[in-house]
Amino acid sequence: PIYVRRLWVEDQQDYFQRAAERDEKRLRRINTCGRLLVCCALSVATALLIFVARQWWLGVPLHGILTKFEYERKDVPVILVDITLAGAALLHNYANGTAYREHVKQYKRMEGIFAEVSKMLSTTADPAISWQCVKRLGEEALRESADWVLLHRERPLDVPHP
Repeated sequence: PIYVRRLWVEDQQDYFQRAAERDEKRLRRINTCGRLLVCCALSVATALLIFVARQWWLGVPLHGILTKFEYERKDVPVILVDITLAGAALLHNYANGTAYREHVKQYKRMEGIFAEVSKMLSTTADPAISWQCVKRLGEEALRESADWVLLHRERPLDVPHP
């Protein structure tokens, strides 16, 4: 059991810990970029709203506010808002499609299981209990692999159609 603990249980525990940290970092990066894009869109929309309200307050008729600009310039803020919101939506969809959040939960759960078994294997002296524990851990590892496959079968890769 000492080799099983060192070469399988502890290695798997380390793997699940690293994988959880990696996917958590990726998810955090994606969410931060999405929030920045939404903030950018809100900032541009707010600036445009303030500009229109200011012009209206100064007495410029509403139909004359935007006609003061050349055609190309007055659509730039609206296009920028649309692009940034579309980018945020794409990032959100990407994060859901890659299932990073589900991976992190699954990896942390498995890391905890492997840590408990490692602790138990290092403290118990009875080989029968140790092998029973290793057998149950193997069954749990197989269930985790099956859950991973099912998770990815539910999220097939979608290629956008033109």
